Amino acid sequence: MQLTAIDGLVTGWTSHDDGPGLVAFDADTGEVAWTHRATSFDNSAGMVESLGGSLVAISPFGGAWIELVDASGTTVATLDAPAEGYVAPDQLTALADGRLLATGRVEGGGGMYYTFVEVP
Repeated sequence: MQLTAIDGLVTGWTSHDDGPGLVAFDADTGEVAWTHRATSFDNSAGMVESLGGSLVAISPFGGAWIELVDASGTTVATLDAPAEGYVAPDQLTALADGRLLATGRVEGGGGMYYTFVEVP
């Protein structure tokens, strides 16, 4: 499992009462600030990535290709795969220009993909 920080919170992928998704803890108190239900289950080893310190990107398998969640636990955008056969990314990397670099497998043994993702 990976953890990342946004706006005074520590967030990570988990399974909670609402289902699979994110949990955010107040970095000062350790108390749960919110939970977020993802569009599907995790098949990316708990991968989370912080964008600009105010958004968390996750990639549930079978749901949205990428979900962007804000510091209140609200989904602000869901992004579709840019090409047919791109399964959920294995890695998301936030870039200094605000884009994401997504890498993963192409369905059916078609190799790997590397794609730059514009974040709305």
